[in-house]
Amino acid sequence: MSVDTAEGKESQFRTLDAAAYADITLGTHLPISHQKEDWQTKKYFWLRVGYDHVFEAEDGEKTVPEDRVIVALHARHFLPAGVFVEGRLRADLRWIGGEYSERYRFRIEVNRDFDVRNHMVTPYLQAEWFDDSRYDGTSRELYQLGVEISINKHFRVEPSVARQLDYLPNSSGLYAFAFVARWFY
Repeated sequence: MSVDTAEGKESQFRTLDAAAYADITLGTHLPISHQKEDWQTKKYFWLRVGYDHVFEAEDGEKTVPEDRVIVALHARHFLPAGVFVEGRLRADLRWIGGEYSERYRFRIEVNRDFDVRNHMVTPYLQAEWFDDSRYDGTSRELYQLGVEISINKHFRVEPSVARQLDYLPNSSGLYAFAFVARWFY
């Protein structure tokens, strides 16, 4: 379960995402020396299936909500020096105001785990491309640099900075700072 919020600087644009996911692990375990305390980092492959409801408001007025069914396949590959390359293929089956569309997302990430005072710290660099059926093409690119910090077995924080480039329906771009708190059960 995750709840994300965002607020724009240039306008009173706010979003609230309420989501729930189920993860199914596939494949074999990583070598014992590369295992963290959670299931995700112990696997080479996993499948995520979920649902996301997005509430939005701009200048105090609610906009059309969005419902998404999400299916994603994740894969990891171990490189020398403890570096991992992760890939994700994701399909968002979307209903925006009752209109159906699909968005396909491809993300690649490079990360490495460090143990800092008995806390797992994972800096990462990501690049992601979005293909939207509403526009018949690549609609967005997203580049992100961040770090995931394990507070305890069930709680993590993740500050990051991002550059987003939108191409369709209009060209625009933005820089963003994010702070995500994750609770794992």
